[in-house]
Amino acid sequence: MPKINVYLPDELAEAVKEAGVPVSAICQRALEQAVRRVTAIRASVPADLDPDRPTGALSHLTARTRAVLKLAADRAAAGGAPAVGTEHLLTAMLDEGTNLALHVLRAMDIDPADA
Repeated sequence: MPKINVYLPDELAEAVKEAGVPVSAICQRALEQAVRRVTAIRASVPADLDPDRPTGALSHLTARTRAVLKLAADRAAAGGAPAVGTEHLLTAMLDEGTNLALHVLRAMDIDPADA
């Protein structure tokens, strides 16, 4: 079985040891869930993304996240891209206008228009 290193801050690593948390089992479960969600999102047809009626793994996402994914999928389809790329996600996040990423950029004195 392959190994994957997980780096933790010293305080967290010590707390995990003291609590006897089964790190391997927890990481495996979290990674399995993440892979299922990412696979479901990637397998979605852009026309199937309806922010108002989520299905499957998309139902675990916030309405705002689903709206950004829909915008990104629409951008990719309009540009003839075979898949949604990071450029589509970034422009969709910027265009959505109210998400946390934009608040973080502004808090760092970065104008989202410059992104």
